[in-house]
Amino acid sequence: YDPTALVGRMTQEDVDYLYRNEEKPLFNRATQSSLPPGSTWKPFMSAVALQEGMIDPDTELYCPGGYMLGRFFRCHGGAHGRISVRRAIQVSCNTFFFRLMNDTFETPEGPKRMDLDTWGMWANRFGFGTLAPLDLPDQEPALIPDSSYFNDRWGKGGWGPGFTVNLGIGQGNMGASPLQLARSTAAIANGGTLVTPHLVLEQIDPTTGIAEAPRHPRARRIPMEPRNLQVVREGMRAVATSGTARRSQILATRDGRFPEIPIAGKTGTAENPRGKDHAVFIAFAPYDDPKVAVGVIVENAGYGSSTAGPISSLMIEQYFRGEVVPERLGMIRQVQAYKSVGRI
Repeated sequence: YDPTALVGRMTQEDVDYLYRNEEKPLFNRATQSSLPPGSTWKPFMSAVALQEGMIDPDTELYCPGGYMLGRFFRCHGGAHGRISVRRAIQVSCNTFFFRLMNDTFETPEGPKRMDLDTWGMWANRFGFGTLAPLDLPDQEPALIPDSSYFNDRWGKGGWGPGFTVNLGIGQGNMGASPLQLARSTAAIANGGTLVTPHLVLEQIDPTTGIAEAPRHPRARRIPMEPRNLQVVREGMRAVATSGTARRSQILATRDGRFPEIPIAGKTGTAENPRGKDHAVFIAFAPYDDPKVAVGVIVENAGYGSSTAGPISSLMIEQYFRGEVVPERLGMIRQVQAYKSVGRI
């Protein structure tokens, strides 16, 4: 929308467009939306499980095609057999992450190794469920539930793994904004530093004309071993090269003008009980020397691989190449073919 419409006397047309438009133009979706992250949560879940010692990079869990806990939770992609964490990220194995989330309560080998509040603590460290120190108004922390959340609703002892197992795959009673997804992805990419993006470069005093750079808080270090994040990055790279985001690769151009931009990412689908599911994607690039991280949610657009992934790919290409090359223009038409409603 045109921000000058907010200055001075507003016309009825301006009022109708800004305040009665079903697409909510005044609603900053980057910072205010709160939707389940879907399978884009799996890289975070992997990093936490590795750090907490629930698994190591070579631990294999068995996937028979789903997970039984009160009811049958179907696995994306069918049965995967014995599968380790890198491969689980690559093929988006729900069973692997259901089992990890269930292990926050109990394990066959002994007592629980990570409780729900520890899981929530790690989510906060990665920027979820908290307000970022932005230079923008209006921000939604989004929901990261802890034990008190479920105790308030179901009573102490009135809930268990059946209430929380979906959290392991980014579904259920939780939410994230696109900005939170981008920040956490950047932290995975850069080795564990939670960076806050800013729009304001300087502030000019209207009376003196003196420009002053705003003071931004220092980036926060996440206490996680770099080797664990490297395992997650390898899984995310496999998603792009041979997993659910193959169509989002940015290959070298046929004319030789541009080399490949190797990306790493993760697709996701946010379940929507009120209509069509939302498409989600996270990515960073280049894989070996990350410079940019992206978090995209496309409302009511279905699978992340169909819309959110291509959009992320086009954004990254534009950032590094300054253009979308002719052989990739078809991706724009592909995305436009999906009817994103633009509301939640």
